[in-house]
Amino acid sequence: MNAAMELFDLNQLGNLTFSKFLRRPNRFVGEIVVSGHPATCHIADTGRLKEILTTGRRILVSKNPPELKTDYRLIACKMDEWVLINTGIHTHIARNAIQNGVLGFT
Repeated sequence: MNAAMELFDLNQLGNLTFSKFLRRPNRFVGEIVVSGHPATCHIADTGRLKEILTTGRRILVSKNPPELKTDYRLIACKMDEWVLINTGIHTHIARNAIQNGVLGFT
């Protein structure tokens, strides 16, 4: 198992789906295409992300429960490498990295 999987297993987020990013009408919502169908996704990172969230960008999303306003939540975007966009995951990774001594201190 590689170090990233020990710090956080993305499979905990449910069924992950590859998708394509279209546009960001506001700071929390993205318009995407999943399996050829238009959908919406929640973007947890309110930063501009102008260089990352570009039309046609390959993304990784997780299906939301039907009671939420968006169909999916944005997890990551494919640049040269995958970039985690969902800021809620960063806290878990950092906590596990510290607890496992990955950063050189505990």
